[in-house]
Amino acid sequence: AVSVFQAARVTDPTCAAAYAGLAHAKVDQATNRHVLVEAFGEAKAAALRAVALDHESSDAQAALGLVMLVAEWDWIAAERSFQRALAINPNHAEAYLHYGYLMEAPGDLERGFQLKLQGLECDSTSALAHVQIAGSFWNQRRYDDVIAWANKALDRNPHHLIARQLLGAAHWKMGEILRRHWVAVG
Repeated sequence: AVSVFQAARVTDPTCAAAYAGLAHAKVDQATNRHVLVEAFGEAKAAALRAVALDHESSDAQAALGLVMLVAEWDWIAAERSFQRALAINPNHAEAYLHYGYLMEAPGDLERGFQLKLQGLECDSTSALAHVQIAGSFWNQRRYDDVIAWANKALDRNPHHLIARQLLGAAHWKMGEILRRHWVAVG
């Protein structure tokens, strides 16, 4: 995805969506590949460029919110960006999902969960929405629901790493992995 958005940026350096997409891809890269400093810096630069090019772009605002949340840990700026994205486009699924994640971080599990459900309403096919909801159930220690929602995410994307991690962790928390091991060994 990074190379596609970089190519789009070269083709049209004034396209805010290309910079917003690059910011999202770089955050994913940093989170999943542990290339934190460089990728987060590039994500922030791309998000800021997207907002500079089009401050009325909900994608740009959501991308900046995500960067502020996971790279900068600036929760006030992240919330402001997510609220701005939703003011521009009240159907922006990712803005709801990431905003929900932000609300859960300091412990507002109910508000975070409700925001994520709104994101799911905006895009019911999104594997990310299903994973985020599974994460909400994890925070609530509702492991049966984690398993159900992680499986829904895997139905949409069989290779989703976080869905697989949540699924395994929920089974482990329920004692199923250990129980299976001892039955197989015994």
